[in-house]
Amino acid sequence: MGTENPNSTTPTHGSQCSAGAVRQPPPSPPPRPYLADLPLFAIHRDGETYDPAQDCVRLNAQMARVWLAMRDGTWRTLDEIATMTADPPASVSARLRDFRKQANGSHRVERQRIRYGSGTYQYRLIPNPQKVMQYEETTDGGRAES
Repeated sequence: MGTENPNSTTPTHGSQCSAGAVRQPPPSPPPRPYLADLPLFAIHRDGETYDPAQDCVRLNAQMARVWLAMRDGTWRTLDEIATMTADPPASVSARLRDFRKQANGSHRVERQRIRYGSGTYQYRLIPNPQKVMQYEETTDGGRAES
């Protein structure tokens, strides 16, 4: 057999690629906002494994990213939210549960199955209007949204 050009885009013998196909790298996760740009949350956390020195900033930043992604009331899967926030789906799920707690605003988090027989759900955050003002004042340069 002849020599093959390693710079050629033509598929070699035994290749499963179609002619002219170019493999694209996976998309990069979105950039994370600076901590100073995120709304502040006065969160009460506890539990045997919670260590404020290691977990407080990280978990509050996650909560703020999930808030910013979900405050519009749009239905999204955990994977969609995780893509938007660059946080793991399990962390997103935990932060959504946190929003339901009285200490964290008593927001409504609704869940619906995507289709009958599916184990995949979509979630929607319905912010508690009595608590929204305090979150929104810390974004947008200190101006609350109307």
